[in-house]
Amino acid sequence: QAFTGDTVEVPCFPLGDVLQHLQVPVVDFFTLDVEGCEDGILASIPFDTVEFGLIVVEVNDRAQPSAIAIDARMRQQGFVRLKDNGQDWFFANPSYLAKR
Repeated sequence: QAFTGDTVEVPCFPLGDVLQHLQVPVVDFFTLDVEGCEDGILASIPFDTVEFGLIVVEVNDRAQPSAIAIDARMRQQGFVRLKDNGQDWFFANPSYLAKR
């Protein structure tokens, strides 16, 4: 179907709210690519109630304040950056990995 240019409104909820509503205590792998809004979404995740194992975050411009904030936020949550492939940062949660 061809793009018509019409706008469609859809409900949207914070990821943390959805995970809590569905009673999801652990997310093994999560990838985040939302064209520049990654830090805002990461800020809304309740890392104290939902355990994440591996998180991949798209980071296009490493010099932007949002990229610096993403790295700081993930380190603050106990994650270690494992890899930078030029487009994405790969973070691991050592406490998650130690349990498995």
